[in-house]
Amino acid sequence: MKKFKLSLFLALLVFLGGYTYLWYLAANKLEMAVIDQVTVLEEKGYRVAYGAIRVKGFPLRINLEIDDPLIEAPGPVAASLSITGTLHGYASIFAPTAVDFSADQGVEIKTALLGEDNNTVLRAAGLTAQMPLPKPFQDFKVTFQNPHIGAVDVTANSLSLGLKLHENDRALDLYTFEMIEIDPGKQLVSSFPQVIKNLKAQLSLKGKVRVDVPLETALANWYESEGTIDIGTLSMEWGDLKVDLEGTFALDQALQPLAAFSAEIYGLNEILTKLSELGFIHENILPLLKASLNFLKESKKNDKGQSIYHKVAVTVQDNDVVIGSIPVVKLPPINWSKLGA
Repeated sequence: MKKFKLSLFLALLVFLGGYTYLWYLAANKLEMAVIDQVTVLEEKGYRVAYGAIRVKGFPLRINLEIDDPLIEAPGPVAASLSITGTLHGYASIFAPTAVDFSADQGVEIKTALLGEDNNTVLRAAGLTAQMPLPKPFQDFKVTFQNPHIGAVDVTANSLSLGLKLHENDRALDLYTFEMIEIDPGKQLVSSFPQVIKNLKAQLSLKGKVRVDVPLETALANWYESEGTIDIGTLSMEWGDLKVDLEGTFALDQALQPLAAFSAEIYGLNEILTKLSELGFIHENILPLLKASLNFLKESKKNDKGQSIYHKVAVTVQDNDVVIGSIPVVKLPPINWSKLGA
């Protein structure tokens, strides 16, 4: 019995010693991965600043704390992300470089695009993020809580951005976007609620994108590299209006929008009526448009029973928005040089 107890005690000591060694090894690996990432960013011209880095949490998990972090991108974009307070990171000893980050204090994103004075693009009450190190943007997602978008004075419950990069050139990089409970600050369309329930997208990008040149030049280079945006999902839910579409977006030779979508639209008749009242659709076209769209009605079952929707093709070419085969809106030409000035 004594030998058994001694063996059990020694086994426990070995286990605790081994676990302690593994924890400190994993904690050191995480801390070095963060420091190495800072070095890589600084070599690329980024400015990185923070108050202190601490690793704690033994024995249950690895807790990383970074005080008052600031990351500022180089070049004409000159965007910066700053967090007031502590950025917390959480990882397992078995995967110490797969980190979940969170911050529950002030988050601010600024940009000095093309040499302008610093403008606050976004403020948020906090954030959560998941990313692998040492390649944080290879499979990255960040969610901002209660974001406020400065230039357009829009608020929301949350804003999520995702990025998944592939090292294989044949695989498309994937971008995701989701915004929930969007308040534009005023009622955009009468009889529609002020708050848009959600807006989300999943898309992939082809072509070369440059950020070191003016906007119009960057778009021209993107067009010349046969740039396209493949939209796997683009959906919006706003009152009785619900839109789900997929398709492709590009630019024509004049750098104007060129798009083709397949869409399922719930509440289409109501929104067409509102667009006519606002002057976007001529009142003489509206009856013909509604009559032609009646042939495109379909239905599907859901929790509320049968839902009626329109399944239509939507195209944009020569600044004309066409639903089915009928032009409904003529968009003004976009002057990219003014937008990027």
